Amino acid sequence: MGHRLTKVVFAALAVAAIIGSSSGINAYPPFLRQAKQLGVATPEADCTFCHLEKEGGEGWNDRGKFLIAEKEKRQAERIEIAWLKEYKPSDGSAAGSENSNGEKGKESEKDPKKPKDPLRR
Repeated sequence: MGHRLTKVVFAALAVAAIIGSSSGINAYPPFLRQAKQLGVATPEADCTFCHLEKEGGEGWNDRGKFLIAEKEKRQAERIEIAWLKEYKPSDGSAAGSENSNGEKGKESEKDPKKPKDPLRR
């Protein structure tokens, strides 16, 4: 009986480990969804919005590194996507959203050098 109990406990621990490790996989799509809702990511954005690879995982671009640094600076338990409103790209361009091809969102399409359209208010 004791041997059977050991097997059951081991199996339960294995299942818990698998479930625990897979929960990290599902943690970031909600981040991307929230970034889109906040208007800091374009509808076409994918995991490369913060990661180096389209599948996400280890390896972050400047935006992802910003979020990690903010988490440490704020001594927060988790990353808050709203922090991206404060993100300034290192190239000095507007912090507008980019899709995975590096194309800017509509908010950055306005050219500040162009004169205002007199017919629009």
